[in-house]
Amino acid sequence: HTYTCTHIHTYTHTHIHTYTHTHIHTYTHTHIHTYTHTHIHTYTHTHIHTYTQAPIHACTNTHTHTHRHTFTHTQTHTQIKDVETLSEFYKAAVLRYFPAELSW
Repeated sequence: HTYTCTHIHTYTHTHIHTYTHTHIHTYTHTHIHTYTHTHIHTYTHTHIHTYTQAPIHACTNTHTHTHRHTFTHTQTHTQIKDVETLSEFYKAAVLRYFPAELSW
């Protein structure tokens, strides 16, 4: 069995960012960080941020950034108000990775 496998990747990637973002911080907020990591061994690094902010207002911003890397990383941030509903496991996990952002 002899064969030739050729991959040709040709694409155009254009980012146009035009927006006005006004954020008034008049309340204490806490971030819960949940991660899903998928390693696919390519030359594309995709970083997707989805922010949902409550209960002051509904504001969802999705940002996609593409860089030259060797893995794909998806990160989701969900903000909630009542941190007391979190289990000790998630509290410990968030404190481990983002200690400066939390104050419980």
